[in-house]
Order: sequence, then structure tokens, then C-alpha cells
Amino acid sequence: MLATVNRLCKKQDIARVLRQGRFIGAEFFTLKFLGNNLDASRFCFVVSSKVAKQATQRNLIKRRLRHVVRDLLPQIKLGYDIVILTQATSKEAPYAQLRDVLLGALKKIKLID
Repeated sequence: MLATVNRLCKKQDIARVLRQGRFIGAEFFTLKFLGNNLDASRFCFVVSSKVAKQATQRNLIKRRLRHVVRDLLPQIKLGYDIVILTQATSKEAPYAQLRDVLLGALKKIKLID
């Protein structure tokens, strides 16, 4: 589980990132990100029922992504809101592959040095 300061929960904050944020596409997901002028980066994970019909599958995808983010959090720059929108291909992806793709995406947008 992510710490409370690293969770993006409010609808208006998520909507602001989706509306105004820049995006990058990756193999298993799309990242939308926007600066937040805070001392922490916050994350939101969106897994729709189109990606996985069963709630247990959607929750598994979210748990894996949360764990990846928690491991990478010390390296991620502070002051960003990030929404991760998953795609159907993320359902079959193993943890290591999710980690590599997310790490590459974060490096590409320069949120990790």
C-alpha cells in the first residue's frame, strides 16, 4: 500500500490531471502527469472493467502497480500528480515486466534521473 501522502484520491485532482496533464503511452498503460507544487508525488491507478471483467483481476493489476511505484518512489522526483491508465495487455504482464516498462516511461518523461 502506498502512504497516504502518495495517493491521489480526490475526483477534482484526478480530473485536473486528466484534463490538463501531459501524457506518455507505454506498452501496458498510459501515464498522465502534471506538477502539483507539493512536497510529494501522488499516484492514481485506473483499471476499467474493459481491461478485466472480474474485480479480483482489476485489483491484482492495481496491487502490482502500487508495489512497483512503492519500490521506485525514492527515485521519483517530488511534486507531480500521476494517473496511470491501464490497458488490457497489463492483465497478463508479470511484475518484472510491469516494473521495467514503468521505469522506462518515468525515465522518458524525466521523473527519474
